[in-house]
Amino acid sequence: MRIEALGFRAVNSRNGAIIAAAETLVYGSFLDRAKAQLQRTELIMDLEPSHRLAWQRLGTYRNRDEFRGLKTIMAPELSRCFSPPVHEGQRRPYGALIAREDDISELGLLLAVTDVESVRDAADGVNAVAVCAKGGPPKLLRLKKPLVSQDDCCDLAAATDGVLLRVDGNGIIWIASSEAVTTIDDKNGWTRPAIDEIFSSLRRLAPTSDTHALDALVRLVYSYLSPRKVGCILLYSLVTADDTTCQTQGDPMTELGLNVCSSADWSLIEHELRHTDCAAVIRSDGLLLRKAVFLESTSASAKICVEGGTRHNSACRHTYDRPDLLAFVVSADGPVRVFSDGRDAFSLLLCERSLPWNASGGEMFAHETVCGNCGAKLTVRKIILYGYRESEEGDCPICGAQAATVHGWEIEIGVTKDTETIDRIREFRRRPEGPDEMGTESELWSLPFTP
Repeated sequence: MRIEALGFRAVNSRNGAIIAAAETLVYGSFLDRAKAQLQRTELIMDLEPSHRLAWQRLGTYRNRDEFRGLKTIMAPELSRCFSPPVHEGQRRPYGALIAREDDISELGLLLAVTDVESVRDAADGVNAVAVCAKGGPPKLLRLKKPLVSQDDCCDLAAATDGVLLRVDGNGIIWIASSEAVTTIDDKNGWTRPAIDEIFSSLRRLAPTSDTHALDALVRLVYSYLSPRKVGCILLYSLVTADDTTCQTQGDPMTELGLNVCSSADWSLIEHELRHTDCAAVIRSDGLLLRKAVFLESTSASAKICVEGGTRHNSACRHTYDRPDLLAFVVSADGPVRVFSDGRDAFSLLLCERSLPWNASGGEMFAHETVCGNCGAKLTVRKIILYGYRESEEGDCPICGAQAATVHGWEIEIGVTKDTETIDRIREFRRRPEGPDEMGTESELWSLPFTP
C-alpha cells in the first residue's frame, strides 16, 4: 500500500473504498481551510502596508465583520489614529466619520475643502470630523454638538449608520458604532456593548430602580469615566433610604447638589472621584450623597474573591453584605465591572437566546417562582429538545439552593431584584445560622423560607 502526501490513497488494498472516502474528507477540509486563509489574505492585500497593519490590529479588539464593506475607507483613517502626526512632542487629535448615509446636513455644517490634508488637520474629533464615504474625497463636518463622551460618538455613528473613529492628544482611540465601543491606548484595549444594551440588562435585574437615574449613571460610568480612566467605586442604592451598614460615614456631599442625571455635573463629579480614595454613594434618584466611604467586610463576605485588585474585591464583597446596592467599579486601566450580591451583576440575569437547533424540534418556556430557601424572585427558563431527556437541576444564583428541575436539555435561572426580593435576601443573610455565622453550605441551603 502506498500513501501519498495529504492523501491516504491506497493501491491494491481491500479497504480502498474506505480510504478513498477518508481522502476526500481530508482533502475537502484542507482545501476549505486553505481557501478561507487565501480569502483573508486577499482581503487585506489591496491595502497599503500601514493601512493593512492598522486593519489587522483592529481585529485584536473587535470583530471586523461589523464593518463589512467599509474596509478600504476605514483602514486609512484607522492608520492615522494609530499613528497620528506629532508636533513639538504633542499628538495631533483627529476624528473621522465613516458614513454609509449621505444626508448628514442636520448634524452640522458640511464643507467641501479642496485640500484633503486641510480637512484632516481641521478634524479635531471634538468639534469637527472628517466625513469619509465611498465615491468621494473626505469632507469636513463642523458639528452642532461637540463630542464630549463616547455616548455622543455612538449617537453620531448611529445617525449615519457608520463608524466614528477618534484619537485624542494622549493617544487614546475610540471606535464607536451603534452596537459597541472600543477603547485602545498604548497599553491595552477593550470593547463594551452599547449603553442601551447595558442599561436594559441592569433594568431587568433591578426593575424597581429609578429609570432616569440608572440610565444616567450607566452613561456616566461607561461613556465618561471609563475612557478617562477615573478609577473609582460608585455604590448605587436600589432603595430610597441611605444606609451606612458596613460602611464608614465618609464625607457628606449633599450640599453640592451634584446629580448624575445632569451631564453638566459630570466634570465636577469626575474631579471629586479622581482625587478621592474609597467609594462614593449615590442615592436612588442620582444625587451624590457621600464620598471617601470605607467599605467594611463581614466574616462571610471576606471569603469572596474575584479577579482584580483591592477596589474590585472590596466592592464585590460589599454587595454581598448589602443586597440593596449595585457597585460600579471603574478600573484605573479603564474597563468597568458591575457587582451585585457578591458576584458579577450580569451573571444574575437570563441572557437572551434562541432555541438550540434540533432535527426533531423542541420547546423553550419560562416562568417565575420564588426560591424556597432565600426568598429571591427567580425567572426559570426550561429548554426541551425532543429526543433528549435528562434530569437537569437549576440552582438559585443567590443562595445556591436547588430551585427548579426539568426533564429535558437545559435549565437556566435568573434573579429579579425588586424591593421585596432585596428585603428577603437581607433577612436571609441576617439569620443566626446564615453566612455571618460561617455555617456550612449544606446548613445554609437547608434553611426554609417563610414569606
